[in-house]
Amino acid sequence: MVGEIRITYETLFEMLRKEKQHEELQNLPATFLVDVSDYLEEKKKIVRQGGSEKGLFTESELEKNQIQVSNIKKILKELFDRREKKLIILAMNLSRTDSIGFDEDSVLEVEKDHLLSLKHVLKTYREKVINKVSLGEKVGGETSSKSVEEPKEKEEEIKEEVVVVNDEKKVRFLSAVPKFVGGEGEVYGPFEEGDTTKLPEKIVDVLINKKRAEIIE
Repeated sequence: MVGEIRITYETLFEMLRKEKQHEELQNLPATFLVDVSDYLEEKKKIVRQGGSEKGLFTESELEKNQIQVSNIKKILKELFDRREKKLIILAMNLSRTDSIGFDEDSVLEVEKDHLLSLKHVLKTYREKVINKVSLGEKVGGETSSKSVEEPKEKEEEIKEEVVVVNDEKKVRFLSAVPKFVGGEGEVYGPFEEGDTTKLPEKIVDVLINKKRAEIIE
């Protein structure tokens, strides 16, 4: 970290200029965040007092401070946007090899915490996803294409357990049931939860046993 620097509008502008001109993170005072917060609050206080106490500040002084408050916010946003991008790139490099170090003096303490957390996240991602895929290993959390065939399996399951009969019963479906085929090739469904219809008694028995439907008297 650099030594103590008195925060002013000009010094903030200079810090942003250096951050723009260099690829590496630029050193900031260790107390930068506290100092710049105090400085900005001081400027806001002048604006507030000027609005409530007539004659304390000239109109030009108030206008100048109002403009500076707005510009200081813009400078700080751009400054930390640029540092954020540099921190992300640095975290990526650190996640790829532990042999790469970094200049700790150029990183604020709060930035260092986020840098190391981001490095850990990227390193874990690299180890658990990229490296495993490269070795042909399965990555956890992904669904198998077999799950797409589940409705078909349920359809066949119902088909195997039913036979053709003439007696019918009226039922209400308690859950969605995909299209299925009866014992002699009859096609039923698909049905949505709440649908009502008449079906052969044996099919009704299968649906009730599976708690897919209930009989309507």
